[in-house]
Amino acid sequence: MTATENPQLQLNELIDALPGGVVGGAGTRVLSAYATAKRIYAGRPAEQKTLLEHAIGVAITLFDLGMDIDTLVAAMLIHTPLESDTLDEIEAQFGRNVTDILRNLNKLDKYTEGKQSASEHTLEAIRRAVLTIVAGDVRVVLIRLAICLQDLIAAKTASAEQQQAVALDARNIYAPLANRLGIWQLKWELEDLAFRYLQPEEFKTISKALSEKRDMRNARVKSARDKLSEHLGREGIRATVTGRPKHIYSIYRKMERKRVSFSEINDAQALRVIINEDDPEKPGLTDEQRKQANYTQCYRALAVVHDIWDAMPEEYDDYIQHPKPNGYRSLHTTVRDESKHRLEVQIRTQQMHAEAEQGIAAHWAYKEGGRPSPALARQIESLRNLLGTMVTTAEHDEINESIGEEVLADRIFVLTPKGDVLDLPLGATPLDFAYMVHSQVGHRTRGAKVNGKMVSLTYQLQTGDRVEIITAKQAKPSRDWMNPNAGYTASARTRSRIRQWFRKNEREQNIEYGRAAVEREMKQYKLGKTVSADDLARHFKIDKTEDFLAKVGFGDITTAQVGGALALLQRDMRANLAAENDTDVVEIESRHSEPDRPKHKGLTVLGVAGLHTTIAACCRPIPPEPIVGYITRGRGITIHHIDCKQVQAKLVREPERIIEDVDWGSESGTFSVPYTIEAYRDTNLVTKIADILKGQNINLLKTKITHKQSGTSAFVLAEVNDLEQANWIKGRLEKIDTVITVRSR
Repeated sequence: MTATENPQLQLNELIDALPGGVVGGAGTRVLSAYATAKRIYAGRPAEQKTLLEHAIGVAITLFDLGMDIDTLVAAMLIHTPLESDTLDEIEAQFGRNVTDILRNLNKLDKYTEGKQSASEHTLEAIRRAVLTIVAGDVRVVLIRLAICLQDLIAAKTASAEQQQAVALDARNIYAPLANRLGIWQLKWELEDLAFRYLQPEEFKTISKALSEKRDMRNARVKSARDKLSEHLGREGIRATVTGRPKHIYSIYRKMERKRVSFSEINDAQALRVIINEDDPEKPGLTDEQRKQANYTQCYRALAVVHDIWDAMPEEYDDYIQHPKPNGYRSLHTTVRDESKHRLEVQIRTQQMHAEAEQGIAAHWAYKEGGRPSPALARQIESLRNLLGTMVTTAEHDEINESIGEEVLADRIFVLTPKGDVLDLPLGATPLDFAYMVHSQVGHRTRGAKVNGKMVSLTYQLQTGDRVEIITAKQAKPSRDWMNPNAGYTASARTRSRIRQWFRKNEREQNIEYGRAAVEREMKQYKLGKTVSADDLARHFKIDKTEDFLAKVGFGDITTAQVGGALALLQRDMRANLAAENDTDVVEIESRHSEPDRPKHKGLTVLGVAGLHTTIAACCRPIPPEPIVGYITRGRGITIHHIDCKQVQAKLVREPERIIEDVDWGSESGTFSVPYTIEAYRDTNLVTKIADILKGQNINLLKTKITHKQSGTSAFVLAEVNDLEQANWIKGRLEKIDTVITVRSR
């Protein structure tokens, strides 16, 4: 559908072209949307006509792309102010799908405000940010492309400054997006119109040169077209051959790239061969068989072209076998005609042509039940996972469409207070944002606002959030920020910058922290003066003991690693204790400040708290397991699991000593739980166990490791809060790669 000077006529033609026309069909919804838009825009009388003309133009562009009715309805309403009452009214009349498109369209516009002349790095971030919306609803991006095209068309009566702004938007943001989505129809229109405003003299020069030789060129193209059509018909190849005009901006880029004048561009003429996919002589083919048959016809047509004219092998590209990253498929060849003029020929099927012109939008023509087709879903997934990176070279806008490694599903894009776009990992927090802006901003962070509201530093940012960091001159990082389990950061890069600050600014404090941590570990292993910090430093191959202590205090070397090193040093000291018949047996035992009795201050007996109670070692019950009490002689009350064999025996012999009214109570307590582990031989098992418990701040009361040639055995006594935590430990120990079995209690 082509543009006319009469928008109302355009609207009527659009409605007539829709399924069902005006009465009872899709046209009714579009006409109703137009009436609603006209009423809403009446509140802006000076702009009403312009807004309606613009909206109709956007809807027609989207219709030409084969978009669905909800998209056309949303296009009519694109200038609706996003007030809740107005949107509620539109949703009641046209459905949630339409209002979601309008909301997302408004969100998308935040990325591009005032970015026409931004750096290539910033523009690339904006393009990728916009394309993340593809994962939600590709129609939003397509509407924005159509809006940009209509802005360019309307700009012919605007001021030079306004023309420049719209054209920069088109060239720097929307034409590259159309390219990535494979929508060549819009890409070329956006580029040519933007070129007209940005470089008017060059545009006029090329336009004039094309116009002066138009008759001669048209005659040459017509002769070549007729000749190729005749030869294809002789070979029984059903196809349509058309002349393909070279776009002005494309010619300009080639002139710039090759540093030649227009007169030296002798391939400004081209043909396109579109294979007819409906072959009545081959009914009953499967989809795959039909596709392969159509591919064969493309290659047969290529052979005909090369039979007629002299091929230029260096100018041949097979995008059928090797599609471009945006999904584009076609055969390209360049030949020399009888007059030795270069002639470009493209060969493709009807579906390839639709996809080449309309890109991702083409699949909406095949939607089922109002949903995008599987082909669209596959292309969206391909765009999200295999997005081609754009590189602008010194020759101006030469596009490198190689596959990038970026996976957009794992990225978010947020805005600074000035509207700049930052690319962050999924799950990023305000601290990740602050350190992305600058390390000093991160170091001085004291709070954050997201979309104008205060949030915690552990808040997970979402694509589209506008983030403001609150800083203080005397502020400094917190050590908690380095802990990946604390939720302050999602980026290893952020934590690395925080570690660098502590490494540089608090060395003396790190040494003291490290010295205290090492002394604690050495006391737990009861090594006395037999092992020193110097021995540990040498074990870790660090020349200076202070450097070793600083690394421990800073966290580069964990206390679990120190404990593992002490265990190994202890093993070496006791190697001579190996069993006579098993020379590789080494037994390592460590005791970690086990209390005289477990803490269980919430227990009540007969409704009374604070009585002297002890958890029975035979069954070691843990909340919320059912329990009973047994009155001992002189040792208070022992607490047993209700199914404990010992307490069941006592119930028969001494029923008067059993107390059933025992309750865990509401106060928290801790309980020691033993685990017996059998594993394949693993000298690092103690370190693996310690790391698991350390990561959850679980106290390791006692460990006993025995290494034999046949395997490794371990006894672990851990301090837990409840049954859930005890079961979690058992499950995590079972997942250690060398572990065979884990038994508890």
